[in-house]
Parts: sequence; structure tokens; C-alpha cells
Amino acid sequence: MSWSTLRLKLRSDSLKGVALLSALMIALWI
Repeated sequence: MSWSTLRLKLRSDSLKGVALLSALMIALWI
């Protein structure tokens, strides 16, 4: 695996993590 694809995967994973975290916060707020 090349460095660029690894970095891209990491970025998408972090984006998914942030989306999951924000969804959790919204669920807790409601």
C-alpha cells in the first residue's frame, strides 16, 4: 500500500469517527 492511499484511508476513517461522535453527541443532547 502506498503512502497516499494510506493517508486517504486514514482521513476517511477520521471523518467517519467525527461523524459518529457528533451523532452520538446529538443523540445525548436530545
